[in-house]
Amino acid sequence: MARRPFTVLLAFLTALAGLLVATFYLGQRTALEQSDRQLDPHHAVFRLEGRMPIKEWRQYHFTELPGPLAAVIAAAADDRLVAISRYYEDREGQWRLASAEASGSEARAVRLGFADPAIARIIPFPRLLPSSAADVRLEPAGVWITEQTARRLFGTADALGRTLLLSGPATQRGALTVTAVLRDHDPLSHFQFDALVAIRPHLSPDLPPYPERWQSAGMEIFVRLARPADEKGATRLIRSLLHAAPEVEWSDGSRVRVSDFAIEARSLWGLDFFTPQGDGSPNPVKGHLALAGVFVWGLLALAIATSFWSHAASLLGRDRFLATLSLMGRSPAGHVAQLAIEAAVVWLGAAVAAMISHELLAPGLVDSGLLFVRGRLAPGLLLPVTAGAALLGGALFAMALTAQMKVAPLVLRLQPAFGGGGSVWGRHARSFLLFCQFAFMIFALYAALTFHRQWKILVDSDPGFSWKEIAVIENAYEAYGAREAFLAELRRLPGVVAVSQSEFAPPSAPTNVWKFRAPGSERRFELLMNPVDPEFARVFDVRMLAGRFFDPRHGGDLVADYRASRNVVITDAARRLLGFPDPQAAIGRQIAIDGAGRRPDVPVTIIGVASDMALQGMHKGFAPRIFFAVPGAGGKVALRIHTGDFRHIATLVQTVWNKFAPQAPFVFYPVSVRWQAAAHNEHRLALEVSLVVFVMAVLAVGGLIASAVLELRRRLREYALRKVLGASSWRLAGFAFMKLARPALVGIIAACPIAWLVLAGWLEQFPLRWTPSGIGDLMWPLVAAGGAIVLALSWHVLRA
Repeated sequence: MARRPFTVLLAFLTALAGLLVATFYLGQRTALEQSDRQLDPHHAVFRLEGRMPIKEWRQYHFTELPGPLAAVIAAAADDRLVAISRYYEDREGQWRLASAEASGSEARAVRLGFADPAIARIIPFPRLLPSSAADVRLEPAGVWITEQTARRLFGTADALGRTLLLSGPATQRGALTVTAVLRDHDPLSHFQFDALVAIRPHLSPDLPPYPERWQSAGMEIFVRLARPADEKGATRLIRSLLHAAPEVEWSDGSRVRVSDFAIEARSLWGLDFFTPQGDGSPNPVKGHLALAGVFVWGLLALAIATSFWSHAASLLGRDRFLATLSLMGRSPAGHVAQLAIEAAVVWLGAAVAAMISHELLAPGLVDSGLLFVRGRLAPGLLLPVTAGAALLGGALFAMALTAQMKVAPLVLRLQPAFGGGGSVWGRHARSFLLFCQFAFMIFALYAALTFHRQWKILVDSDPGFSWKEIAVIENAYEAYGAREAFLAELRRLPGVVAVSQSEFAPPSAPTNVWKFRAPGSERRFELLMNPVDPEFARVFDVRMLAGRFFDPRHGGDLVADYRASRNVVITDAARRLLGFPDPQAAIGRQIAIDGAGRRPDVPVTIIGVASDMALQGMHKGFAPRIFFAVPGAGGKVALRIHTGDFRHIATLVQTVWNKFAPQAPFVFYPVSVRWQAAAHNEHRLALEVSLVVFVMAVLAVGGLIASAVLELRRRLREYALRKVLGASSWRLAGFAFMKLARPALVGIIAACPIAWLVLAGWLEQFPLRWTPSGIGDLMWPLVAAGGAIVLALSWHVLRA
């Protein structure tokens, strides 16, 4: 194979692969050196997570009681814990800021963040003003705003020391002083607030306390350790601090054991953003994993090539195999054939590597910082890196092929088990390999079947509402300065059927858990509360089983105060949980918002029962929900569209958006994209495991054919003697078939229960899961594997 053009190409590809690897590591090293001062605080900052299962359909996150837990951790802290802070971010745009320096200035809707003053010691937000290196505290009467917010309110970023008026739900106006101006957040940052204030009982003497839900629901806890640590070490530290406090008080007065919470510390490095600063600092972890993935696939290619040439040697026989290699190296036709084979293998390697780079390598390099320029993706670099990954994969495949063609004669001489030797150990080795290959093949076949069927369940199942003709405007609160006019113009657009305001858009829905009680009963029921507007039913095509949906013409439907008596709509799952025998029986009945003994219960009247809806996606299932009609609920606007021309509708909607919010980013997308993307992992698993099934089937069937040729050649005299003694040809064929197929059949039988045990455990995570509809769903993989065995052995057995 030496001194041929393809060898030169192979050397070039190998050099290119080495250059790519060297560039990758040099880039990582440079990035690490440049950001060394930023890495230490990152590796010492963690976000605490935890959950405690209460009901089959619901899991409480411990961040729903941040006050008690944060206080417990702070009280038990030692010198290993530097700071702890609660954090909450209201992204619904229900808070407004206005300049206090100009009378009649327009109040702007903002995403308001709440945090303890210690947040400044935990998260080093990139600061624009003050420019000095002095520490800036988050004062009780102060506010931090972003550069974009400063320009919206004052027309300039120089807003330090200016006064703002803050207003929000159930609050009066309060004056705040700007103590810091922060740089704008990266779009991928975890923090997306426009203004950040301190969590206090009140902001100033003339501002009443925040509504209770701002103090508990949806908060997060951040800690900073004295030394950098990994997630396991940080988790052990936090659990050791909580070990001394066995119980904390729940919001309803009950006490909960801390040991019931599976508390974990999650590094900010591993979240879905790159750094807390949002400045695009590199993350080397995923990049290294991507590189490791390439080498793992290279080893897999080497293993595939080894098996291929070993089976070819066994099938042709040692002498014929060596003669074939010699012929291919000498004759022009053999030379062309060899180049064609090598080119095909390189093409296959490039195709597989391209798929791998799309799923693993490119995202890893993006996260590593190589494909980011100041926090923004550099699209021009993505194609060269992906092509480089494909060439690297092709080079690995070609090198594996070349190496095996060179060492195949040596393998044949040193290992009789691969090359047709008849030793006992050789036969046992071949039987064991066949057992493993068919066991892995049947396992992968059942896995591919399960992943594909579960993906179809998630995509095709009825979620209880319509999502195929709905589009959503994300940050609609930016246009709420003239809310009614903005919504009215959207309704007048051609192709728009209905418009609804909401705080969520499927498959993402908030998990606000409220407790209710039936009149005269002490039992509490937990329902997911979702505020909507009357148009929600038209936009999402809500199916009413009994009663009606909200109507602004009926008194008691639209009530701004969440804790006031009102009419409500529940889902059928909530109806069953509350104990009503049928939907009609629930109409007109009253339940009460539980006051937990600290305030009076608030009665609400059920006016409608809707079908169950999987608003959080099919992964979460059909949770019991209760809907409140709230004027101007939420910061999202959903539009039902009766035409398939989404691009045209998007252009019209953007025209309206630019009229009411010209300086705000326009985010508009069809719900169908995110709904189908929610099942992307299952779809990807099905495709990748199908590829594994194909590879394992080729290896297993090839190994079975090679083993059959060797075994029949060794036992030819035995079969001839049995024939002379009177055995029929069909009986001899059956005997030989069972002898040869036994390792494969045993592997299949052994793998089936293990496969179903593992896959059934995987399916347990889905509330709505695939279950075999009959014996056919379980038998056809066995029939396919059995058919492959019959086809592989029948010709050789009958010929013998």
